[in-house]
Formats: sequence, structure tokens, C-alpha cells
Amino acid sequence: MILNEDISSLSLYKDVVEIAEQKGIEIIFSTLEEEKSSSELGVSSFNPEKKIIQIEIRPSVINRVEVFIHELLHAKSYLLGNPYIQSYSMIQINPYFHNIIGSINNSFHHHIMVYPEMKRLGYNQDDIDKQFIDNILENCDKVFEGTEKLAHAVNLLELYLRSPESILNVEHKIKKTQSDEYQLFIDLKNSILPITSPLEMRAAYAKVLKKLNEFVYQIANESLYLNIIILVSPIFPDSYLEKSAAFSLYTLKLKGYPHVFVLDKDHNQCCYFLSNNGKDLDKNYVNNILKESKLSDLIKMLS
Repeated sequence: MILNEDISSLSLYKDVVEIAEQKGIEIIFSTLEEEKSSSELGVSSFNPEKKIIQIEIRPSVINRVEVFIHELLHAKSYLLGNPYIQSYSMIQINPYFHNIIGSINNSFHHHIMVYPEMKRLGYNQDDIDKQFIDNILENCDKVFEGTEKLAHAVNLLELYLRSPESILNVEHKIKKTQSDEYQLFIDLKNSILPITSPLEMRAAYAKVLKKLNEFVYQIANESLYLNIIILVSPIFPDSYLEKSAAFSLYTLKLKGYPHVFVLDKDHNQCCYFLSNNGKDLDKNYVNNILKESKLSDLIKMLS
């Protein structure tokens, strides 16, 4: 994609490109395929293994600066060390749940970086938000069943982050007709709002994934094991770095899969998927490395 001068001359664009170069990360701009969800005007994704941030923009909004600003801020959030999530590729998550988890991931980055920075820079996306806001508000009388409740609760969270006053106007209605969705929304909101640092953000990710797992188990009697199959990029307190890695990490092995899952002890959330170049890796081998290595050395080894 060839960027027009309005985009390439932005100080934010130059800042993001400079940080990416310093970290050895490539930023690729491309057009968003038309068959993808029509609600998405832009999409950003980070592949840590390939060290690539992909920013896709729908052709119909290629000249809208605020869409680029939004996606550049997602990229900046990754570059500044805010945690990202990654699904374990050998266990397929239901696409419905996958989209819900992706939506929550967006909400995290919207709260910590995207919306505050857009406001500070003097940009808004009010006309883009209006359709989303109107659609969610129209659904506040609807009775949802099963996992639809989960999706609606996640949408209520995003509605709150985009337009707090909108949800306040219908809060009494939601409490009455959608009590399960409302309580999950409150739990999600209370997990996200206090975040002020990447370390707190990772803890909140783990808390939210646990809430989702509990909610799904409650309505469908099914555990998604999101603490194992969703990797949240590891961030540790400085006081842990010179201690043995085994002080803060432990391992799990799932029968039939080659990877060793390394989880943190504080939040019981996956930090690493480790294998022998895709082949089976012995859990005891990893345990010995954890015992013998300082956490700071292990982080360097796995980065």
C-alpha cells in the first residue's frame, strides 16, 4: 500500500516507524480484504515470532486520517510493551469465541492507548462509532440466550469505553432485562478501568479470561481452559528478574500435544508455548531450565 502524504507526514506515523526500527520490527500496510467483516474499517495485528505488525485498511476509508491514527495507536501500544495475546494454534477455538476474545483484546488497547491518545491528538471517530453505538443500544431490550449473553456483555464493555454516557442512559434497563450480561460487563469494566501499566494490564487480561471461562462454564457447562491455550505476553515485577525462573513460572503438558505450556504462578496464565521446533518437548527438560536459570536470562533466551 502506498500511503498518501497526509498519513506519512503525521508525527505519530514517524514515531511509530522509528520505534519499530529500533526494535527490529517491520510494519506492513495493506488493504483489508472486502470479505472480512464489514464493521472493520481497519485491523492491526502483531506477530512476535516474525517481528511484524500488520496494519490493514479498508479501501473505502483509505483517505480517512482518523482510521490510520486508530490503527497506528494499536501498533504503538504493542511497540511500547503493552501485552498482546496469542491463541495456541493446535487447538482450534470456536470462531464465535475467537471473535469475542479478539474484541476484548481490542477493548484493552482502546482503553490504555487508542482512545485517550486520539482525544489528546484532537481526532475522533464519532461517525464511525455511531452505527456501533446505535446497534448495541437497540439490543438492550433483547433477551439473549446461551453464549449470546457473553457477546453482548463484551459489546457493552466496548460501548462504555466509546461512549460512557450512552450506557448510563440505559443502565437501569440492562440491569432489569439482561442481569447476567450486566454483571459480566461490570466485572469486565472493573478489571480494565484501573489499568495504568503493562504489568497491571497483563494481570487484568488473566482476570478477564478467568471471568470468561467461568461465564461459559456457567451457561454451557464447558471449560475453554483460556488460561492455558491463550498466551498473554509475559511481564514480570522487577523484583522477580534476578530470582530463579522457577520462583515465578511452572509448566503444564497436555496429552497429545508437543508443546510445554509455561504459566506464571501469580495469575495462572500462560506465558510461553515451547516445543522442539514443533516436535515434542519434554516437560522435565523445561523444568530443569526454570530451576537453573534466572528469570531475566530465561526472558532473553526466549525473546
